[in-house]
Amino acid sequence: EVKTEKRPNLVDRQASTVEYLPGMLHSNCPKGLLPKFSSWSLIKLGPAKSYNFHTGLDQQGFIPGTNYLMPWDIVIRTRAEDEGDLDTNSWPAPNKAIPGKRSAVVMGRGRRRDDIARAFVGFEYEDSRGRRFMCSGPDKVMKVMGSGPKESALKALNSDMPLYILSSSQGRGLKPHYAQLMRLFVVV
Repeated sequence: EVKTEKRPNLVDRQASTVEYLPGMLHSNCPKGLLPKFSSWSLIKLGPAKSYNFHTGLDQQGFIPGTNYLMPWDIVIRTRAEDEGDLDTNSWPAPNKAIPGKRSAVVMGRGRRRDDIARAFVGFEYEDSRGRRFMCSGPDKVMKVMGSGPKESALKALNSDMPLYILSSSQGRGLKPHYAQLMRLFVVV
């Protein structure tokens, strides 16, 4: 009898120390591969409709008023709408629709309603005492009173958010407490 050694399949093999995942760990990653940067993971917490803009995240540990995500309006353009794609020969006659374009309700400043998608973003920090809070910019703790945040996420998204900041509530001690950027929330 000749015994052939069966090569372990992807599910059975040990974690590789030579081959790494190029991005974040997620549920469709091949088994046995470690991420190149192991400190990040991508997790779906639930459907987008589970986030309520007026009440914020329904999770424990947040300092009151700091559990909200910032609104982010994303402009969506079709290829034909991009600048430089239209020339004078492709312009429609006055009061005629552009061929292949669906009609949409016009909003202020010439924008159409279907040009904008609303998303919500939050940079969550947590200190050594387990206090969690969102920041709306570098070293700026977001504090929301009333019916949700008014500040757009653009400032935070266009900034280099620090990995560590001074904790928003220092307590009684003289020793400063630092908070670390722990999670990035994105609701689409």
